[in-house]
Amino acid sequence: MKKIVISLGIIVLFSMAIITIISFAQFDNSYKINPNNLVDMTSEQIIYYIQEKQLNQTPIFSYLFPFFSFAGILIGLLVFYIMSLDIEKNEKKDKKIHSSLLRYLPPDERLVMQEILENNGRVNQYEISRLPGMNKVKSHRAIEKLVQRGVVKKESIGKINRIVLVEE
Repeated sequence: MKKIVISLGIIVLFSMAIITIISFAQFDNSYKINPNNLVDMTSEQIIYYIQEKQLNQTPIFSYLFPFFSFAGILIGLLVFYIMSLDIEKNEKKDKKIHSSLLRYLPPDERLVMQEILENNGRVNQYEISRLPGMNKVKSHRAIEKLVQRGVVKKESIGKINRIVLVEE
């Protein structure tokens, strides 16, 4: 996912750079007043000429808009990259902690806890009983032991039990 977002960002940045270069290359200097044109004019004609030039000139901001867009996207990509590195580092740290704690559980409870952790702390009991090496009785006993230890809790949703990791 991170590679896709960064790749798309680079493509957008490249296109914005091209647009910026093209817009500056086509920058129209016609708003400048040529003093040679003012020699034979009266003061009213000079004022009219200057006003006409001011009305017809393109604002400089319209040429800088692609540059500001380019800078904003670049900053956003950098923040995304830095934040994703931090998130990945925290996820690896959590996995190490989880794996070291799971070593101390019996095999059936370890299997249940791995399934719960893989599903963001929530899983239905019937999903646990369908795991390899588990059945309804084994899953029920393993879940009950984990409930007694205070690691997970059961939530009844109609006829289904949802097993939820206790957050403390």
